[in-house]
Order: sequence, then C-alpha cells, then structure tokens
Amino acid sequence: MPKASASSRAHAEKQLGTRRALGYICAMFIVWGTYVRRKRVGRVAEFCHICRGMTAFTFTTVKHIGHLYFIPLSFGNVVGHYRTCEDCALQYDADPADYQEIQRSKNTDIVALASATYPQLVEKYAERFELEDRILAGTLTADARRALLVEPLVLLNPLVVNRCADVNCDRWTGTTGVLTIALFIALLVWASSSQGAMQETLYMAAWLLGGAGVLLTIYWVATDIRRYVRRELHPKLVRALRPLNPSEDELSEVLGYLKQSKVKSGRKIRAKELYDALVRDATGLAQG
Repeated sequence: MPKASASSRAHAEKQLGTRRALGYICAMFIVWGTYVRRKRVGRVAEFCHICRGMTAFTFTTVKHIGHLYFIPLSFGNVVGHYRTCEDCALQYDADPADYQEIQRSKNTDIVALASATYPQLVEKYAERFELEDRILAGTLTADARRALLVEPLVLLNPLVVNRCADVNCDRWTGTTGVLTIALFIALLVWASSSQGAMQETLYMAAWLLGGAGVLLTIYWVATDIRRYVRRELHPKLVRALRPLNPSEDELSEVLGYLKQSKVKSGRKIRAKELYDALVRDATGLAQG
C-alpha cells in the first residue's frame, strides 16, 4: 500500500484539527444539568407556631429535574416537601406521610380541612391548645412564658442565617448601584465632549460621585439584614408575640439569652425595634 504524501497527511491533520475545534465549540454550547421544580400539591391543616393556632397550609413538593437545553429528560427526583402557612407565609419542612390526604380543593374551611387531612391534629396538639388557653387566661408560669417568647425567635432563626449567608441586593442597594453607574457614565461622556477647566471639573465630579455611590452601595449591603428583619420578620414576630404582650425588658432578656447561646436571631433582632413594632400593632388594633 502506498504511503500518504506529506501534503495529504497535512491535509488530513488539518481536517482532524478542524473537526476537533468544531467539537469543542459544540461542547461549549451544550446546555445541560438539573433545575429545581416546586409543585403545589394541595392543602393540609396543621398547627402554626407563629399564628398560634390551627391554620391551612399549602403543601409543596420539590424535585430536581435533569434537562438538556432546558428540556426535561425525566420526571425528576423528589428531594423534599414543605408546607407554607396561608396566614403568615412561614414555611415548614413537611412529610406527606403525616397526613391522611392532601386536599386539592381551595374552598374547604379549616375544620373540614383538618378532618380530611389530619384528623388527629387536635389530639396531637392538645397540650399546646391548653397552653394557648392559659395565655389568654393569664395563668402561664414564668418558665412557660419565657419559653413561648423564645419559640418564634428560634423558629425564625434559619431565615436570619440564610439571609446573612448571601450578599443580597434589595431595592435600596439596586437603585443606588444603577444610579451610580448611570450618572458616572453620563458625566464621563459629557466630560469627553468638553474642554479645559469644564472637562477637568466633570471628570472630578464623575470620580467623586462614583466613589460616593460605591460607598453608599456598600453601606446598603452591610445593613441589608436590618431592613430584612423589619420588613420580613417583624410582622411574623408581632403576630406570634401579640397575645403575650411582652415588655421591652422581657424582649431584651430573651434576645440576650439567644445571643449568648450563639443563635443569630438574638444578634440581628433588636429589642427596641421589635417592641416599637408591637406598640404600633397594638395602637393600630385599638384605633381599628
């Protein structure tokens, strides 16, 4: 068999190189992986420790689904379930095996919902319902009252931990960042079309404004958790603590205890701000 000439070998190597390059390019643009799908399954009745009573919950199933170019390759694997209180919107981990059934109807009242989905709910939480009655009657022991003050703060602690774990961009941070970039670019464009002292002034203004905007954006990022607590956690805590009507000193003592126990909510929630939120809530209810 005759051997290939040098030119033919070079041509073959060139073709092979071209095919490899095309293969690499195609591989770079293959979009695949998994995504999360949350599916609302129905409703169940449960006890909510924030609402302090039996409420309706939306039951949700979480799946990881493999995809190729975002086209599902399977029905997915169930990785968890959670239920969301329809009154306070707090999410709890859930197990479908706990419920007799999961109702799909949206119009079932809470008593009928409990009877259909969790018939043993009242029996299971009998002691807790008795404790709630003692709150209303004002017959709680000091230890029981303290435990009930601690409970919602511990329950909401994962939300504080998750918020602190990420760099978050709320409307204050986002607005400041966008305005800073827009004004910085506008001043640079204006300066580039100017001359002399005016140009120097505009360049200086652009850098000063950009620096101030960056510092303000950093400030908003650093104080995000305080705004999150006021916006998301105070309404839930007010709902949970309203029947207990705690004093500011009680809140300070409980939050101090949690802080010493290295519970992050004890560090990030301020007693004075929480007490003021409770006072505003009580004032609003009185006026209403």
